Amino acid sequence: MVLCSSASAGVNVRTLRCEQLENPLGIDQRRPLLSWQLESQRASQRSQAQTAYQVIVASEPGLLKKDQGDLWDSGRIVSDQSLHVAYGGRELASRQACFWKV
Repeated sequence: MVLCSSASAGVNVRTLRCEQLENPLGIDQRRPLLSWQLESQRASQRSQAQTAYQVIVASEPGLLKKDQGDLWDSGRIVSDQSLHVAYGGRELASRQACFWKV
């Protein structure tokens, strides 16, 4: 899976990981675990916390840029979880390239 991130509300999503690897060339899981970290854009906003997330997974970077997940769009999930979120989309095939963002 190839990693991307998205920013909103003064928060950057960084260090996206798939199966605890940053930008892996290959994984052996068809339903991998995804993780990310948040970083405030300004020091005055350090007390911000995640209250929800949305994971979008696409087969092409162009779809991802349009916020279209042909493999998975989790929708808005009310949760502070950002560690080991289970991929919930279509089953991934061997050697399939995936692009994702939070």
